[in-house]
Amino acid sequence: MKPISVLIILLLFSCKNTLDKEGLFSAEEYARNDLEYSDVTLFLPKKYITIDKAEFSKRLFGVKDIPSNIIEMWISNIESPNDGITIFSDTTNPVNFILIKKLPSYIPVNYGTSKVILKLMKQYLEDASKNHGLIYHLGESAFKRNKGIEMYKLNYSSFLSGVEGNHTRYFIEINKQTFDIQIVNNENEDFEDEFKNIEIH
Repeated sequence: MKPISVLIILLLFSCKNTLDKEGLFSAEEYARNDLEYSDVTLFLPKKYITIDKAEFSKRLFGVKDIPSNIIEMWISNIESPNDGITIFSDTTNPVNFILIKKLPSYIPVNYGTSKVILKLMKQYLEDASKNHGLIYHLGESAFKRNKGIEMYKLNYSSFLSGVEGNHTRYFIEINKQTFDIQIVNNENEDFEDEFKNIEIH
């Protein structure tokens, strides 16, 4: 067999089937998700499926080890003003979920607004500490840019009613739209690569 033929065969077998423009997310492990209220596409592991508010509540209240006051706090996050919301739930663990909300008004995300967001989040956590006994620890707080995406990331851990939680919050600006993304994940996955590589479709 000619060397050039061998090279072509090797290239064909080495090329994986990917979903995104950059070739980061394999079709075997990831699913493409187009937000119906936006022109944004994101790629998440296949075990994360879209569910509605009723199913979200049903799944959480079906977990015996989570007190109802914590579940009610999580569910209340859905009710804040938004221009569209998507709920992704981990099929292997209902306590792992992702809430994506498009904010009603466009808010630029930059170094300045990141400082304001951090201040507001600290106040929110401090209020929860005083009113509900929440113990929290702030982790990474950073403003990031990637291919037209402006992103502020805040990570924190919490302890309430005997339950530990790992949280990541993203505020993302893309194509004159602003998104508030809340992640709760027991495996400490923050999905940074997934959210800094969202696309416009």
